[in-house]
Amino acid sequence: MSFPVNCHRVCLWLSRGEAEEASWPSRWLAQAHLAWCPHCRRYRAQLGLIGDAARLSLARPAAAERVERLQARVLRRLLDGGRGPD
Repeated sequence: MSFPVNCHRVCLWLSRGEAEEASWPSRWLAQAHLAWCPHCRRYRAQLGLIGDAARLSLARPAAAERVERLQARVLRRLLDGGRGPD
């Protein structure tokens, strides 16, 4: 990551997991942006929750019938044009 740092670049940086390989100036720029930007901090927190949920789902596989019900609900919602809950 290089200057200028904006929300789009920070979000890409976070979602790609590039923090570990980044140079210290890039990490510093991203951390400075995160300290200032509530939207990017929220995005970082959401990525953490998604990662936690993914790890939890791998540790405890869902029952086949629950997966089939979920797939049916998603398909029904897609076919209905994305309207609200059933």
